[in-house]
Amino acid sequence: MQKLSRSPQIRCTNAEAGDQRFNVALARLMELSEVSRTARAKRVLVQLLVPLAPHLAEELWARLGETFSVHESAWPVADVAVLEQEQLTIVVQQNGRVRTTLQIARGAHRDDVVRAAMSATGVEPVRVVYVPDKLVNLVTR
Repeated sequence: MQKLSRSPQIRCTNAEAGDQRFNVALARLMELSEVSRTARAKRVLVQLLVPLAPHLAEELWARLGETFSVHESAWPVADVAVLEQEQLTIVVQQNGRVRTTLQIARGAHRDDVVRAAMSATGVEPVRVVYVPDKLVNLVTR
């Protein structure tokens, strides 16, 4: 359940179902099903399935041993504080090809991230493409 509570799928599924982007919400649920091992995690997964497939969700809810309707259960709420991670994984590319990844603090300054990427790859770039909190691409000749 710890991995489930840290998963952004709960928050994303709520947003996508509300925006009627059902294919994206279903894809998030499929990702979530891979980490749903405990009974509580499975209940949350079934509750998130209700707007997309209510009859299937009701059947799965009964198979989980619940005596009342899934439609009467409280909607799961994501803990935003848990979702906000202190460390991010930054992809380091060299000429568009992935070379390594770095663990960087959220909101780290561009120069610090580029310096860490240069030391990790050992190259001196001609140009640097930096996408905050996602990737650094070191362009060389």
